[in-house]
Amino acid sequence: MGLRMMGRKGLSEEQIKEMQETAKNLQKQHKTLTMMAAIESIVALAEDSQFCPQFFKLADKYLKYLAEKQEISKNQALMLALFVEINSSCNNPDMGDLKRFVNCNGVQTLVYQNDLDELVRRGLLRCSEDRCMGGQSYILPNGLLEAYLKDKEYKRESYAGLKPEKLFKKLFKQTHSRYKNELSTELMIDEAERMLNENENLPFVQELRKLSLLPIHEVMVFHFCRTIVINHCDSISIGDFIYLIDDFEERNEMIDELQQKTHPLIMCKILEPAFNDGFEEKSEYRLTDKMRSRLLKGIDYVIDQASDTTITACKDIVKKQLFFDKEVGEQLKRLTDLVDERKYKEICKRLKAKGMRRGFACLFYGAAGTGKTESVLQLARQSGRDIMQVNISDVKSKWVGDSEKNIKAIFDRYRMAVKKSKKVPILLFNEADAIINKRINSDTADAKMENAIQNIILQEMETMEGILIATTNLEKNMDSAFERRFLFKVKFNKPSSEQRRHIWQTMLPTLQNETADYLATHFDFSGGQIENIARKVNIDSVLYGQDTIDQSKLEQFCTEETLEKKTTTRKRIIGFTAC
Repeated sequence: MGLRMMGRKGLSEEQIKEMQETAKNLQKQHKTLTMMAAIESIVALAEDSQFCPQFFKLADKYLKYLAEKQEISKNQALMLALFVEINSSCNNPDMGDLKRFVNCNGVQTLVYQNDLDELVRRGLLRCSEDRCMGGQSYILPNGLLEAYLKDKEYKRESYAGLKPEKLFKKLFKQTHSRYKNELSTELMIDEAERMLNENENLPFVQELRKLSLLPIHEVMVFHFCRTIVINHCDSISIGDFIYLIDDFEERNEMIDELQQKTHPLIMCKILEPAFNDGFEEKSEYRLTDKMRSRLLKGIDYVIDQASDTTITACKDIVKKQLFFDKEVGEQLKRLTDLVDERKYKEICKRLKAKGMRRGFACLFYGAAGTGKTESVLQLARQSGRDIMQVNISDVKSKWVGDSEKNIKAIFDRYRMAVKKSKKVPILLFNEADAIINKRINSDTADAKMENAIQNIILQEMETMEGILIATTNLEKNMDSAFERRFLFKVKFNKPSSEQRRHIWQTMLPTLQNETADYLATHFDFSGGQIENIARKVNIDSVLYGQDTIDQSKLEQFCTEETLEKKTTTRKRIIGFTAC
């Protein structure tokens, strides 16, 4: 295809002579052509040339040199050279800057639009959209000038042989360029397709291609996977992916389809709302668990932990001796056997074969200080399982929908921990009264939030695979729907006088039998209360060097623990030595 000589043919003889003189000087100056010398010559001859025929005749050898070196047409070489120059003198140059530089009309520059589009497609220019002005600007890609200064052809970066993590980082560069309107949706898709085509050996790419998605939907799923692996985020707000589409009508159509759950990615169970209940507007979306497992199989990634959970490693749990009545002891023995790794795997295998659920939800209920939480810790220590403890107060948020999102995220993180851990960890909802109590029949925002949280937990308990233990002091307020979902329910009673005696002597080993009997008989304490008093004994031993605690001091500790204000006269108890 020949050069488009669209000049006005309006240059004066003096201007033409000046152009010819410039050509002679350039020939003397650049006896050996380089890519930058060719660009400099094209630019010098093109300025105010009005794209007249004389310009194309004088610039032909420079256009031909640049075109051959970069393997493009001479028209494309012309546009490339001029935008290299214009980029050096102004930000975000557009066709108006080109028109002013050459001193020609708009029609004369518009005929080069296809050449500019091809330069953009091949990565030799980047096209940025100006939403306010409605135009397009053309900027140079990173590395182009460096290549030309070395007199080398600029080649786009190869994506071949990338590991998944690196592939996701490369995608981010393209989607970020789309976010900044430096890249159209069409060109972003082209780049993403090139990444995938050059890495077809990766299991991730193979699984993604098996979905047979439309190009824009494929890039969206690619983008969601990138967010999980690189940003450690489980969900994305609409605003963080809708910009992938540059057409505003198509954007609005996609938003409607997502919110109405008619979008193809939702219909095919590839995406889902980040949480389903209690949120008035569907504004965040995530890959479904099944799709995430399928696409990211074998790829290491971690979803950021939030403040609403605390991880306790089994190796950090201190061994403690606990005392319970026969019934509780037998129930805890059954649970200890269940969480034993060998038996746990065997039970899960049996249940799976019979088509039964493999999640084990346990409720520990009873008065405060009766050993519920400590029993969970000892179960974890004995079985070698870590504990993911939920901080209920941090789950709830004043923002609409955030509490539901937080509780959903907890179960998502637990599922991920189950997959990545050698042994299935224990998910502990300690003091769970606030989230398993009876649902509220009210239209207030708080009531809707509480009910939504409960709905999510109930749903998760139905499908959970793992070990969940909840503790509560207020079992009478528990919603009946939760009662059915707890497979094991253990009631922790306050210790008998005999059990209290054992607890006293365990906490204070030097305590004499007579004293232990007296304390166990006269103070109806829980194990937690006895531990509080034992801690005070040891604190005083360090503070005041009193290894022997007399009756009055011990009486004081016991009275303080029961919050009694009146003085009680009791038989003097025999002194003992603090441990």
